Amino acid sequence: MYQHYQRAADKAETKLKKADDACKLVIKERDKVNSDMKTLQKQVSELNKKLTDQKELKKKVASLEQSLKDEREAKAKLASKVEEMERDKPGVRRRAVNRFLQTDLYANLLVYRYTAGWISAHRCVCKAEGWDSTKWQAVEKAFNEEMNHSPTSYESEYFDELPPHAVITNLDPRELPEVEFDDGLISSPVTTHAGKDGSAGPSNKDTGKEPVNAAETTKEADKN
Repeated sequence: MYQHYQRAADKAETKLKKADDACKLVIKERDKVNSDMKTLQKQVSELNKKLTDQKELKKKVASLEQSLKDEREAKAKLASKVEEMERDKPGVRRRAVNRFLQTDLYANLLVYRYTAGWISAHRCVCKAEGWDSTKWQAVEKAFNEEMNHSPTSYESEYFDELPPHAVITNLDPRELPEVEFDDGLISSPVTTHAGKDGSAGPSNKDTGKEPVNAAETTKEADKN
């Protein structure tokens, strides 16, 4: 009977040991699962952070793409305006030049030139022909009677290109119509025929002419 109970006790102890080992194994597995859970939670947290960063990055990329699009549109508009301005340059230059031609400054410059030419003609004629003031009055009278409005039969022999009729008749330059001209004239260098002393040089026709034999200057002409 004792042996029976002893065997039963041994079996129970064996089962208890197995149960204890199984419990320890379960505890070990539980600890491993808890550790794995913590690892997974940490990874999930890191993934969530990366996902959040990725969302923020996507927002920044979208914002930068929109800014780039806006910049391209602004650049295209600016380029269009620049092209339009380039196309308008000739018109702007023409308007600027024509407005200058209508100013008092330009009108006064022409008046100075016209007066200088009139004085030069007065001096040359009076000294070359020995005119006194009485004879010069005939020229003044002819001008007042608008004899300068019609040409002489030989003036083309002395002048290469005649100015427009409105200029010859001394029309106020501010009343002249706008001038149509080539845009290259604005940027082209000015050519002059000035001599070394600053005086105007002769034209091509003048260089082939014989010099005029001027008459002796009278005292009366010198006074004029």
